[in-house]
Amino acid sequence: MSGTAKNTLRLIFANRVDEVMRRSANMDTQMGLAKASKIGQTTIGRILRCESPATLDTVEALAAALNVPPHELLRIREGEHAALPPEVEGLPEDAKERIRAFVDFTIREYVPRSQKPAKPAIRLAPPAKPKLGRPFEK
Repeated sequence: MSGTAKNTLRLIFANRVDEVMRRSANMDTQMGLAKASKIGQTTIGRILRCESPATLDTVEALAAALNVPPHELLRIREGEHAALPPEVEGLPEDAKERIRAFVDFTIREYVPRSQKPAKPAIRLAPPAKPKLGRPFEK
């Protein structure tokens, strides 16, 4: 797995697919999952190694084959954070929080209304008080 794949939503998705595959008696191999989902085994391998992103169609096909709701494969569990790609590390904390909030919003909107969790997937800190001065001043 590449260093840039660490702590991203792509990694969370790969881990969730792998977890569900391990629990499943008949979907415990990439080949079995490929046949059931009609997604190529090579593609599944790339997704599990975080080498390739999954489209929403792929998320839905894998979820259907694994017999779980799609949001389960994208859920960020309590205590986990929607980690950000390395390119974002240099941004101010408030920008990182806005990105995390967007990821959480996107996941929540994808979950069917009847299956939405009671708590948000990402705990956000209270909004920071705006700094006075120039907009890009540190």
